[in-house]
Amino acid sequence: MGAKSYRIWQIRGDHFAGEFPRELFRQHGISYEVCKSPKSDLYRDLLPWLNSGRIVLPRNDRLVAQIVGLERRVTRAGKDSIDHAPNGHDDVANCVAGVAVVLHSRSYYNIAALAS
Repeated sequence: MGAKSYRIWQIRGDHFAGEFPRELFRQHGISYEVCKSPKSDLYRDLLPWLNSGRIVLPRNDRLVAQIVGLERRVTRAGKDSIDHAPNGHDDVANCVAGVAVVLHSRSYYNIAALAS
């Protein structure tokens, strides 16, 4: 089953592998948009939503292991960087953080109307 069978016409991803994945999606009529935020920002934005319970993660051992394995470092320029440990992986965590940020930026319902 391809992405179109799920009615997916646009995908957002990172810069990994350059133009290669974008071209593959394009060949199937799917638009590939490069995410404007670096993954450090995605992880930073995800943390308060997890801690407050606004987002509940699916029960997935790989996802949990990747999120708890993230490390914060400070670059020489003094900027925070959040990434996986050397020889670690963060593909699932990166995907979940990206989806959380995209969904949080959209307004699907009027919260004020629900409260009244």
